[in-house]
Amino acid sequence: EGGGGTGGAGGAGPEPIDAPADTWTWVGFPGTSCIEGSETGIAINLSEASPDVLIFFEGGNACFNEVSCKVTANVDDGYGADKFADQGAEDVGRYPYLDRSNPDNPFKDYSMIYVPYCTGDLHMGDRADVEIDGTMRQFHGYTNVSAFLERIVPTFPDAGRVLVTGISAGGFGAALNYDHVASAFGADVKATLIDDSGPPMADPFVPQCLQEHLYETWGYENTLPADCEGCGGAFVEPYVDYLLAKYPDRSMGLISSDNDSTISQLLGYGVDDCVQLNELAPLPYPEGLYREGLEDLRDRIGAGSRFRLYMLASDEHVWLDNEIGTVAVEGVNLEDWLSDAVAEDPAWASVADPVALP
Repeated sequence: EGGGGTGGAGGAGPEPIDAPADTWTWVGFPGTSCIEGSETGIAINLSEASPDVLIFFEGGNACFNEVSCKVTANVDDGYGADKFADQGAEDVGRYPYLDRSNPDNPFKDYSMIYVPYCTGDLHMGDRADVEIDGTMRQFHGYTNVSAFLERIVPTFPDAGRVLVTGISAGGFGAALNYDHVASAFGADVKATLIDDSGPPMADPFVPQCLQEHLYETWGYENTLPADCEGCGGAFVEPYVDYLLAKYPDRSMGLISSDNDSTISQLLGYGVDDCVQLNELAPLPYPEGLYREGLEDLRDRIGAGSRFRLYMLASDEHVWLDNEIGTVAVEGVNLEDWLSDAVAEDPAWASVADPVALP
């Protein structure tokens, strides 16, 4: 699957999206912008079996310096209808939890929305004409999501549950847009957050200088909630605190390796007060610090909340692309942990592999 189609009137207001059931349809949104200025949109797969919705944010690096911008997804040609027609079936097909034909997928009856990644800003930016390495970049992930939600919400008037999830940059994007999505759907809809490999660790694990650089580069002063106290340059911990206080009864989960090689490299740009921020290669991220940061997020920041951590002793980056039934921690299968999160099971708990032996 992965055909074309316009999905209705193409974003001309808050009308519901009209698309065939059980097939992926591209919906373009005039006025949206990828990092190089082209229009983007979403892919939608409607279900007649359930009123509930899964919103998936794609990953693909982040654009904040010369090196990172060269390897960020879709940085040169964006992601629109033509690209989805060419590669959309392959893109969504990488994720078993987006496959409703898989009988083991606990979300197979949900309507599914695939948000491609072409903004380079963790789906959360709002800043135009940022020059990086001589190229003007447009960071509009957040304003794009606003446009998407204007039509997504009226498409699902009977939704009882919304699963907000994503991988890597899209894991960060799911977490950063959680309040955005939950507020749009309203308090009567139970929104669950599952962030795969986008850990919102606090300073010093995500150094303050790096947080400030990302905040400024992508225009987060325009996108983080206005009533989020302390959500300035060093925004991560204040934003997590804000979510946990505003949504105390909602499940918010993080899946992460304890030594994620990809995110460790990103965080290396913040080591030694960001001394390598604009160099070709980051400094090495200190051994053991990643797991310590995850445990700090779980035990200190998340204390007394519905935040839970699914932590694997590994350097693997991203877990939701693994076949269902192949990932387990301490006897807990990932798909069961996800199901318990969405069901808001009181017994839903953090699980962690022991520290890997040298």
